[in-house]
Amino acid sequence: MSTGDEGSSGTATRGDAAKVPRPAAAGPEMAALGRFWRWIVLDCEQDQFLEDGTFVLTWQLHWVSGWAPEHSEYRAVMTDNYGHADVYRGHIDGDRLVFESLEGAGPRPSLHLRRLRPGRDHLAQ
Repeated sequence: MSTGDEGSSGTATRGDAAKVPRPAAAGPEMAALGRFWRWIVLDCEQDQFLEDGTFVLTWQLHWVSGWAPEHSEYRAVMTDNYGHADVYRGHIDGDRLVFESLEGAGPRPSLHLRRLRPGRDHLAQ
């Protein structure tokens, strides 16, 4: 059966290549905010202790965040070793990328992430 885009041998032609989906291009907001254009994947671990130094637990987190062009906003997902999983939406607030839990997606509070700048003391308030 021929679709009209096949050569006599039944192989695909260049017209078929134009039908292949391509990765999403950066939209106007991403062009203006080039500092946050990539998807970031983090695996974090934190040991937690009482004030007297007694070990309590080790918390592990898997975090994926970036620009979601289909939603025209930043999105993030997280899971941890205690069985929590949440979805977040993000926005730029000054020099911070702020994520807030999607309504109905989980009981977690908002997260506020500050963009790190080269040559700056990030521990200073």
